[in-house]
Amino acid sequence: MELSQRLDLAKLGLDPDLVPDDAENADKTVAAEGSTMAQLASLFAKVGAVEDAEEVGAEDTLDSLGVDSLTRIELAVRAEEHFGVRVSEEDVSPSSTLGELAEYFATNDAP
Repeated sequence: MELSQRLDLAKLGLDPDLVPDDAENADKTVAAEGSTMAQLASLFAKVGAVEDAEEVGAEDTLDSLGVDSLTRIELAVRAEEHFGVRVSEEDVSPSSTLGELAEYFATNDAP
């Protein structure tokens, strides 16, 4: 599985509320939320990985949140688009914590 292959989420038939019409402006509301951790938690809520962004913490792993492999891929693609940072499969492993992911996005520059 290559995360570098882009998915057109709208073509997958996902809920239109989860797939914005304007991909360039899709995450403006996320960016307005502040910290990298808050932005990441908001992305988790947008894709349905969690009910409420407030319920996740830095020590939660993707596995402990019940994030399946397809959702991990969707999260990786959306996070790449939002943060402008390349994400590998290892970066979004089931044992990755949200704190580790937030630190990764906060400290890496766009390619």
